[in-house]
Amino acid sequence: MSDPEQKNTVFELVRWVLYLPVAFFASLIPAAIGFFIAGKTGLSEWSGFLIFGLFFAPSFLLVALYMAPRLNPFTKWSIVVSLFLFGFVHFLAGYISKIKGFDDSIIVLGYTGVAPFIISVIIAFIPLQKWMILKKVN
Repeated sequence: MSDPEQKNTVFELVRWVLYLPVAFFASLIPAAIGFFIAGKTGLSEWSGFLIFGLFFAPSFLLVALYMAPRLNPFTKWSIVVSLFLFGFVHFLAGYISKIKGFDDSIIVLGYTGVAPFIISVIIAFIPLQKWMILKKVN
């Protein structure tokens, strides 16, 4: 194997390993900005968490598509499952907090998971060929 081919293979392997973690951490930036703007405009706490999720989910999708070396069924379903789990875990945490009688500020954390949960279900039904449009945008 020649040297440029070996570098490309290593670079592709690194992208496969890091595309979901990078997407997660990169998505926190626009989500935090959305949460901050919601707080500064005087919106209620639950709407701030909902906006956090609304900003997080699309940015996670776009960053993951950009970072993934190729778009294939594995890429699609790993993104869908990651968003689904993020949304479900946050929603479940808010629900359990309500059952256990925690403070309302912890309960509203469940609203963070609503948007990623819904968006993951929606994008699961989009055929892989349509995802190519999003990949080309990047």
